[in-house]
Amino acid sequence: MLVALVLVTSLVTSLADVFGSVTLTRTLHEIASASVAPLLHPGFAMTLCPVFTAVASTGLTAFGEAVAAALCRLAPAAHWLFAMLLLSRLMVHALAVWFWGEIAVIC
Repeated sequence: MLVALVLVTSLVTSLADVFGSVTLTRTLHEIASASVAPLLHPGFAMTLCPVFTAVASTGLTAFGEAVAAALCRLAPAAHWLFAMLLLSRLMVHALAVWFWGEIAVIC
C-alpha cells in the first residue's frame, strides 16, 4: 500500500500539484528559512499506511476505540516526557554555559 501511495502521488501530476500546494514554511530571524510539503513527505505516507491498514482490518469503530484508549494513556506519559525534555534542555544549557566559561578562562 505504501508503494502504491507513493506511486500515485508521484505519477499523477494533478494529484501531486494539489498535495504540493499545501506547504509549511519556517523562518529563523530572517537568517534562514525552510519549507516543506507535508502531504508529499515520505513520513506522511508512512504514517497513513498503518492507519489505513488498521481501519481496513478492524473497522472504524474498533480503531476509534483504540485511539481513544491510547489518548487516555497519553496524558500521564506526556507529562513525564515533557519533564524529561525540559530537564535535558536545562542540562544542555548548563553544559554550554560551563564550556564557554572554560573557554573564556583559557583565553
